[in-house]
Formats: sequence, structure tokens, C-alpha cells
Amino acid sequence: MRKLPLLLMTVVIVFACNSKNSETTASSSDGFNVSASDQKDLADAEKKMFFEIIKGGDYWNTDVDDDYITINADGVMADKKETMTQNANRDTTTPNPFAMVTETKTSDRKVRKYGDLAIITGKAEFMGGTNKLAEVYYTEIWRKKNNKWLFDGWQGTMTKHMQQMMMKQPPK
Repeated sequence: MRKLPLLLMTVVIVFACNSKNSETTASSSDGFNVSASDQKDLADAEKKMFFEIIKGGDYWNTDVDDDYITINADGVMADKKETMTQNANRDTTTPNPFAMVTETKTSDRKVRKYGDLAIITGKAEFMGGTNKLAEVYYTEIWRKKNNKWLFDGWQGTMTKHMQQMMMKQPPK
């Protein structure tokens, strides 16, 4: 039974990108080889990603690169097609763990740019009101095509602090 809170948090992390009504805050992205224009464009693209990714639909067709890959804290790896299929097949009769997420706060952001490829690393806190539901370190990959940054990859790992908090929760 102690694994239930860990399982719930893992489910939240699986779609760590999928917070509705989220916003990116506390950005400290100095990075290197990144123009002020690209910094702004990438920050805007990341903010949109955190807000839109759960919705599926047009975002996945217009803002996610075809070779997108995600590796989540639960050990599941999926490509764009698999992720879109999972989103489309989500059972609407069961509670959506992301319905609890009201805001995403990012910190410790660092942007690195290599030609038309950018890597953003940082920490994300997924909030449900004033409650922290999850906290992950993340790596995002962005590819610039036709003068637009496309979301190309995600990897999220639960922070040690969050893992310790989950282990302290009493069994239900």
C-alpha cells in the first residue's frame, strides 16, 4: 500500500508536461550561444508547451516535431505517435491526474543552443493550488524548423526531495 502514493506521483510525472493553466516562472536562462530573440522565443514555446500539451489536437500537429521522444520517470519511453495515441485513448470516465495541476513553475533553467537545436534543463514544480503535486528535473529538446521552435523531446526525473517526501507518506 505504501506504493500507492509513489504510483500516483509517477502517473503525474509521466505527463509532467501536461499541466493545464500553467505558467513558466522564475526563469534564469543565461545559456550560451543563445540570442535574446531565441531566448524569448524558446521561453514562449516552453510556456505554451506546458499549457497546451495535455490538450492534444493541433499542438501535437503544429508544435511537436515528428521525431519527438519522451522518457518519463516511470520508465516509459514513447514517440510522438504513441504519445498522441495514449492521449486520444485516455479514458474520460476515470479521473485525470492532470486535472489537479493548476500551475507549472520552472526554475534553475538553462538554455543551450547548437545551431537549430536547443536544450533546456531545469526544475519544474507541478502545483495543485498551493499543494506541490510533483517536482522534477527535466531536459527538453527543441528544434528550429522554418523559423519556429518545435518541441522535440522530454525527459523528466523526480527530484530527490520529492522522492523523500513520497516515502514519508503514510500508507493508505
